[in-house]
Amino acid sequence: MTVNEFLQELEKNLSSLKPEERQSAMAYYREYLEEAGDSAQEAIENLGSPQSVAERILSESEPELNEFKKSKSKSNISTIIAGSFILLATCPFWLVVLFLWLALVFALTLIVLTFATSIFIAPMQGIMFMTKGLFGDGIGDIGAGLFCGGITMLIWRPCLKLIIHTTKMLWGHTVAICRKLFGKENIA
Repeated sequence: MTVNEFLQELEKNLSSLKPEERQSAMAYYREYLEEAGDSAQEAIENLGSPQSVAERILSESEPELNEFKKSKSKSNISTIIAGSFILLATCPFWLVVLFLWLALVFALTLIVLTFATSIFIAPMQGIMFMTKGLFGDGIGDIGAGLFCGGITMLIWRPCLKLIIHTTKMLWGHTVAICRKLFGKENIA
């Protein structure tokens, strides 16, 4: 194994260290191997594999990593508490937005379904009128059913796109706000 291969492998294995600690360790071993000069290969053999060197370095810095993780988890808890308080305080606003979105979805769905059911109901009523001798009313209802069919064909796709677009937009904004309130690592 060459000096460069050893150092590259060591750096990969030290990726969990903070950047300044990793750079310090890499500088130490780079200097150590440069000073070895022609006997660098022997120095590499004495050090052992890059994995074992990395394990030694990581075990020495582990207490610092544990302390760092503890302080980070404390800050996460305070961030979650603060974010929850903000969500609770702003619930009148976001509940109104939620109800408006639900009303939009309900209204658009109801409009499309009303026209779609009229495709079948109006012609059936027209046929019933025609059997009773009311031909004008019967033909009018059949025409109304065909008209509703045309309207349904025109509006169902834009209504569906509007529902999908508003849902994606609201979901994206909700996730972005939650990430700002609770931190990126807490939001999936």
